[in-house]
Amino acid sequence: MLFRSRVTLPPARAGRLFPSSSQGTTASVAVLPLRNLSGDPGQDYFSDGITEMMIANLAKIGGMRVISRTSVMRYKTDRPDIQEMARALGVRFLLEGSVLRSGEELMIIVSLVEAASGGAVWGDTYRGSLREVFAFQQQVAQEAARAIQGELSMSDFRMDDFPEHQFHEVTPEVYESYLKARYLLNKRTPDAVREALDELDAALALDPDYALGWATRAECYVYLVADLINVLPPSEGLPMAREAAQRALRLDPNLSEAHAVLGFVHLQSWEWEQVENEFLRALELNPNNADAYQKFTLFLTAQGRHDEALAAIYKAGKLDPLSIPLRFGVISNCLAAGRYDEAAEGAKALIALQPDHWLGHYFLGLALSLEGRHDDAAPELERAVELSRRNPAALADFARNEALAGQRDEASRIVTELEETSARIFIPPTTLANPLAALGERDRALDWLEKAVEIRDQNLLLLRINPHYRELHGDPRFQTILERVGLRNGEGAAAPS
Repeated sequence: MLFRSRVTLPPARAGRLFPSSSQGTTASVAVLPLRNLSGDPGQDYFSDGITEMMIANLAKIGGMRVISRTSVMRYKTDRPDIQEMARALGVRFLLEGSVLRSGEELMIIVSLVEAASGGAVWGDTYRGSLREVFAFQQQVAQEAARAIQGELSMSDFRMDDFPEHQFHEVTPEVYESYLKARYLLNKRTPDAVREALDELDAALALDPDYALGWATRAECYVYLVADLINVLPPSEGLPMAREAAQRALRLDPNLSEAHAVLGFVHLQSWEWEQVENEFLRALELNPNNADAYQKFTLFLTAQGRHDEALAAIYKAGKLDPLSIPLRFGVISNCLAAGRYDEAAEGAKALIALQPDHWLGHYFLGLALSLEGRHDDAAPELERAVELSRRNPAALADFARNEALAGQRDEASRIVTELEETSARIFIPPTTLANPLAALGERDRALDWLEKAVEIRDQNLLLLRINPHYRELHGDPRFQTILERVGLRNGEGAAAPS
């Protein structure tokens, strides 16, 4: 559990955004990382990829809660006993197995285990070629679901149909490149994501009708423009993401991943009226899509629908209970909602888990600063600057806190450093506007916000509710910026309370 929430939730789970206990007879399952039996760590991308595809197949079956990849991959190398993993993931069943590959020939062994007893309730072995593995992956999902149904009452599980979506079968060469791309994308570093794009380019050159490949390409570009990553300006990355997502949906209109990423592109493009439908369609097609819930949360927060946003990220947390990024998302939502004490508690819990990760200190510093405790915030923000190797966002918020604490010379020095850095690498313009507003340099702050509009800076989504810009609310230029983003007259976001 991360921290207590004020969101109204079902009584049995109220206040547990990240439940850590099994939910009785719930039809819930986690696919543990399949073991790579080849003895070659270079083949990990393949076993990890097969794991991810099995999760995707199971996730589309109605009536089951399927844990996301992020949480299960924690058990790739270090596995406690079955009961401990099931408790941590909040599931009743675990699907485990192994993969052995030799060229295009495969052997995949899978076993479905009921956690309480530790006994297997179903298992299967596949021996064959890489070309036939798609059918086996779907078969595993269907047979595992039937086995789970047999262990539960009909009221616990809906087996009215299996997913109609069929994987587009591809050649071994295309599948190989796709699995490598997913493996690289999941590393979540800019260099790895660029390598993932190279792999996807190779795959899509061979098979331009591979919808899942296009959806993953869109995911790559969304990552590269993401807040706190900011490798590409949104004006450059978002059109690439849009094109790839739309192409994926032309090929497969029922692809949840593509609807989710297109919803995020609409959000980033301030196309407010189209956002919600895309996310709701993504979740209708795959109620286990934790990423869609997480991205939908940003839209709800931008609208000032804070209780709904926290409820949505609670659902994501049930699907991905060990995800550190989701914990960051909960803290961000609490900050946006003005629940600074809860945000601080959550940040402290993160620091206890990862004392050398900069974001825990960053969020704690933000929460303290927004409470007006500038002296207490300063060492946390300074630690975030140090651990992040002077990340521009950390620097900007440190500078803002220094300005509000009366250390104007230090704040101005940091702003100058950020301006000089922005001439060499991309820094979101809102990063500069933030401390300048605190320094009372209204015109310079508004100049940077106008530049932010030109490149569709992601941080403008929260411009109307962001307390960092309250000093600018009365300025006509600020109101014009709100109007350009679609936030001035209740379009896109509610007025701050």
